[in-house]
Amino acid sequence: TIIYLVAGVTGFEWGVTEIKEAFSSYGNTTFYLADEEGGQTFYVFRALGLGNQKCTDANAYKVGDEVVVCGKVVNYKGNTPETVQNKAYIYSINGKTDSGTDPVTPGDVKGDGSAADPFNIAAAIAKCQETGETATADVYYVKGIVSRLSSSYANTFWISEDGNAANEVEFYNGVGIDGATLQTGDVGVGDEVVVRGKLVNYKGNTPELEKGCEIVSIKKNANPTPDVEVTELVNGDFESWNGSIPTGWKSASTASNATLSQSTDAHGGNYAVLVGCTASANKRLATQEIKLAAGTYTFSFYAKSTVSDKSQCRPGYVPVTDGSVGTYMYGDYASIKSTEWTLVSYEFTLTEETTVCLVVMNPKASSYADSQDILVDDATLVKK
Repeated sequence: TIIYLVAGVTGFEWGVTEIKEAFSSYGNTTFYLADEEGGQTFYVFRALGLGNQKCTDANAYKVGDEVVVCGKVVNYKGNTPETVQNKAYIYSINGKTDSGTDPVTPGDVKGDGSAADPFNIAAAIAKCQETGETATADVYYVKGIVSRLSSSYANTFWISEDGNAANEVEFYNGVGIDGATLQTGDVGVGDEVVVRGKLVNYKGNTPELEKGCEIVSIKKNANPTPDVEVTELVNGDFESWNGSIPTGWKSASTASNATLSQSTDAHGGNYAVLVGCTASANKRLATQEIKLAAGTYTFSFYAKSTVSDKSQCRPGYVPVTDGSVGTYMYGDYASIKSTEWTLVSYEFTLTEETTVCLVVMNPKASSYADSQDILVDDATLVKK
């Protein structure tokens, strides 16, 4: 194993043992590394491709390739060594470093955080790291390009130096110009914004403008790219609740049959959903009914067991017609552990516009599945 420094960040050279997610709509990827067959693994979580650039080539690498990854690292919740989300990239694959573009490294720190001279993203990140997990007393101005949007909330988005999903600062639960409530479409990827608010390094690894931040100015992107994130998937991060039910995750049909409860053991944010089990019947977490156009979709979420024994879950969907469910369509059983969050994905194709419920099945006890309570968090639905 080689450990070295590149542009002030730590890098690792190991071999790919398991690919959890090829390149997503954001151009990042998730996989496991090990220094030898059966050796200790390291989790590369949502890293960019070669040259710190977005990549959409799912065949760019494979299990067994030797890769060098550069980025910030964290021992997530004290038991999962991994790269910090969107703070790492693949430096080389089997010795290849050329992605066709020059690597992007964090820019120089610029600005003093005032209205006249806002922080750039590098300066904002530095201030967040300096202040730690307690927000600054002062309000600072930050200027950057919107790199991605929340799939659930119009008032949350991320900004970076050049619009790429790397070295970002989160604009969390804020308001628009003059305190206006933000609506879907008010902010788009590629928009140039100046924002202000208190800065904090949330949970020690997420630079953000704290809740209550505000947009000062916005210059719309003249050539916006289509947002492939399906916005009908409400509350994919499970942060909004109505009693014991997460908002957007209760079907009017029989697709929702599991007992749900709120959990603070979250993959991201403050909450996840605990999906109860029974030994005699499959139990399902289901979205509210969603009307989807014809096309190919990927339904993804993170899952974790609540016990040390092996557990499974199964992603899928069911068509709903006049309130009645049709045939449930499922992907493979995914094995999950209590020690780490596992990304589970399922690709499906609809040949015509269809009303569906997306489901996460917690299986009954059988010769090939165990019945355990499981945790689910950070669900997304992406159309190709």
